[in-house]
Amino acid sequence: LWRMKPSDHLDFSQRFKEGYKAGLIQSEYLVKNHSFGYLEDNPYLIMDYCSNGSLSKHKEKFYNYAASENLMAHILGGLKALHRNGFIHRDLKPENILFNDKMDAKLCDFDIAGRYGFEMIRMTKPTFLGNVKDVWGTVIYASPEQLDHSKAFKYLGPQMDIFSLAVTM
Repeated sequence: LWRMKPSDHLDFSQRFKEGYKAGLIQSEYLVKNHSFGYLEDNPYLIMDYCSNGSLSKHKEKFYNYAASENLMAHILGGLKALHRNGFIHRDLKPENILFNDKMDAKLCDFDIAGRYGFEMIRMTKPTFLGNVKDVWGTVIYASPEQLDHSKAFKYLGPQMDIFSLAVTM
């Protein structure tokens, strides 16, 4: 947090805690968070170790239909668990799909996850015009509505992750 303005520390810490909660959802398709804390005022979390790295390292293994179909089933299983619990990942990309020692795909990195439905929690604050102040996500994988300052509040939902999944696949 030393790189941030002190006024941004609280927002970042709250976002980190929300991301931690998403990693507590029980699913074989999500990297599980075990605990979190602070070390010299910097947040950290302890999560499952995924020894085989990310999809960006293993893309060539999924060029055939059967392998990509299995990968898609795992990712959709993770998204289903998130969405049923009111979370939108908002940063689905190859770097956030990890593999355990059995090469099972698991979603990770929930620090910019959004909440929707009855659990709607807005970490991003609106400007006086009603637009989002900050746009989150990785540009080449993010849905158009996620990157639009005027629509990001109105269209937060599972469709954002489905768009990102399609781009990733």
